[in-house]
Amino acid sequence: AQLQSELSDALEALGCVEDELATTHRIADELRQQVETREAEVGQITAAASELEAVVDAHDQEVAVLQLRIDELESEQLAIADRLTQFDSLEAYANDCDLQIRALQSQLEVERQRRAPHTDDTHKSIKHTSTGTKSNADETTMVEHLGPVHVPIRTIEVFRGKTLDQILRVSGGQKRIMIGRDSDNELVLDSNFISRHHAILSFRDDGSASIEDLHSTNGVVVNKTKLTSSELAVGDVVILGDFYLLPGPA
Repeated sequence: AQLQSELSDALEALGCVEDELATTHRIADELRQQVETREAEVGQITAAASELEAVVDAHDQEVAVLQLRIDELESEQLAIADRLTQFDSLEAYANDCDLQIRALQSQLEVERQRRAPHTDDTHKSIKHTSTGTKSNADETTMVEHLGPVHVPIRTIEVFRGKTLDQILRVSGGQKRIMIGRDSDNELVLDSNFISRHHAILSFRDDGSASIEDLHSTNGVVVNKTKLTSSELAVGDVVILGDFYLLPGPA
């Protein structure tokens, strides 16, 4: 009877063990399935990561190509800027030459006017000499005719660069011309390089003229010299900001 009881207990214990073993197998199967699922997910993630790495590598290559192109464009831009600087220098030189030519032409016209009116008087002096009747007054007249003659300033040509902007004609009774950017000036020069009231031109009855700087930002330059005031003559070149003024005869 005791053996029967022990056998019964052993069988009962075995049944419990078998139940636990079955439960363990079931849990193991579930865990195995979970592991397989996780491995599949890891595989998918790894594949996606590889694809992203490939995309990143492609983007890096594109970025490198774009950066190389940017470097090339920056180099080209610097070269173009250098050429533009050279062009601006050449243009400024050409403009300066053009203004000098105009000034020389004005001076030549003055010289022609100085000499032309006295040709007859010179011939008369020579005639008096040949007849032996030349007087001291004739000698004085001849010398005076060969001396400098004042030419009245009657026009002001205004250039912006090489372009003629306007021609200002000075009337006999006009005493002054205010120059500046504001509309209340007699001569309006529309430029950021011109002050609101930049300078003033003064004229006298004999046709002589002068210019005075009105404490402008960029000043007044006459024949390449920056001055606060200056007498003017036909053939002078006056620079105000990016404008050029050329005094001339009638």
